[in-house]
Amino acid sequence: MDLGSRSFHLTVARVHGDNIEVVDRLRESVRLAAGLRDRGVDPRTWTRCLDSLGRIGERIRDIPTKQTRAVGTNAFRQLQKRRDVLGEAAAALGRRIEVISGAEEARLIYHGVSSTLPRGDERRLVIDIGGGSTELIIGSGGSPMRTDSLFMGCVSFTRRFFPAGAIRKRSFSRAETEARRELETIEEGFFRLGWRDAYGSSGTVRAAARLLRPTGGLTRRGLKRLRQRMVRAAHVEGLTRGPDAIPGLGRARSWDFPGGVAILRAVMKALDLKRVAATDGALREGVLHDLIGRRERRDVRDATIRNLMAQYRVDQEQAARVRETALAGLRRLRDAWGLGRGWHERFLRWAAALHEIGLSVSFSGHHRHGAYLVRNSDMPGFSRNDQELLAVLIETHRQRLRPGRFEDLTATGAATTGRLAAILRLAVLLCRRRSREPLPRIRAVGGEDFLELRFPRGWLERHPLTRAGLRREAQQLEALDIALRVEAGERSRESPPE
Repeated sequence: MDLGSRSFHLTVARVHGDNIEVVDRLRESVRLAAGLRDRGVDPRTWTRCLDSLGRIGERIRDIPTKQTRAVGTNAFRQLQKRRDVLGEAAAALGRRIEVISGAEEARLIYHGVSSTLPRGDERRLVIDIGGGSTELIIGSGGSPMRTDSLFMGCVSFTRRFFPAGAIRKRSFSRAETEARRELETIEEGFFRLGWRDAYGSSGTVRAAARLLRPTGGLTRRGLKRLRQRMVRAAHVEGLTRGPDAIPGLGRARSWDFPGGVAILRAVMKALDLKRVAATDGALREGVLHDLIGRRERRDVRDATIRNLMAQYRVDQEQAARVRETALAGLRRLRDAWGLGRGWHERFLRWAAALHEIGLSVSFSGHHRHGAYLVRNSDMPGFSRNDQELLAVLIETHRQRLRPGRFEDLTATGAATTGRLAAILRLAVLLCRRRSREPLPRIRAVGGEDFLELRFPRGWLERHPLTRAGLRREAQQLEALDIALRVEAGERSRESPPE
């Protein structure tokens, strides 16, 4: 599900080996970007969006949750801090909505487009003009090389430069000038990389290509003629009816078409494009391929974590020790604390892998440095919600616990995140010696509001620093309403914690 700023799209497919067979599609125009206000969303627009999400939710109701994925783009990025709005949307859909960054949106768009093109290693330029943002990507074969997301879209530009639907030549000039100003920041880098062919994946590009097909296709000269016809129509209503109507342009598309054409003309001028080929691949196809990769253990997020570990020179052995200790604790406490086998385990594993990346900045406050790096890095495969959850786990893995840090998360509940944080904190504490000597067999028993750790007889006496650390940790976990009790009476047995 691609929940865009202009339209909501659903694609349902069945996988047969290497083949993907689309069995259903649904597209609904909601124009969410047009309804955005400083304090939220216009009520009529939001009602329209919720009704659309309800219809999509009915269509996917019988598909297992793990086989679905819904991503929100630019308009949802602007709404992200309003938890009540996002919660209402997720409830209407019946599925969690992942708000993705502009860079992640561009990556997924490129994969969607490349999946519909012939295989090859030549460099390609992909243009996607959405309702609230425009993504530009250069890639080779199936791999994106540079991704940029610019804050300009067909809905927002039409609303800004063509108020009340009036179309004037001066309005086009102002819109194209503003788009060129946005494009200035990326032009040099794109020309430096270079490309062979240019493709467009958005509704704006496909509509323009369809209208211009009889006169030579989507070219700069063709777009200039199209703009002249739109100016003669004088109003968006005149684009679909009246003496200057443009045959083949639907009424729903017409209300956002002027802003989209202005952006497309600016992109073609800035990047010196003579022609753009329209493609059927788009964000939803990219999301679909990414979801299939996760199910087939080709999760791009694992590669992202490995790359960050290498980039920030993470101690691989220590990360592995903490990871195995944390996952052992999760297995023992899963039922008592209501933690699942899917995403809870993945996020705990990733947080353990990255909990020390902040050391590359400074030891002092490295948990905060690490959280900052995770929040602000481009992390292919991760939504903004996911990055924030991962950042909070890293930020709270040591020192003082502030339960309020868990309250604003939309990816999961505060109590669940707090319990994952508690497991990670204890794993870090138990592995603080950075020793290759295995930990003893530690029995962990959990309940709704307590955690009991039972150590072999005499082990804590031989490790007074760990014992002191556990006493301090008991005080911190009180903030999460978890009573930590430590017992030293089990028969000694040298093996990983149970």
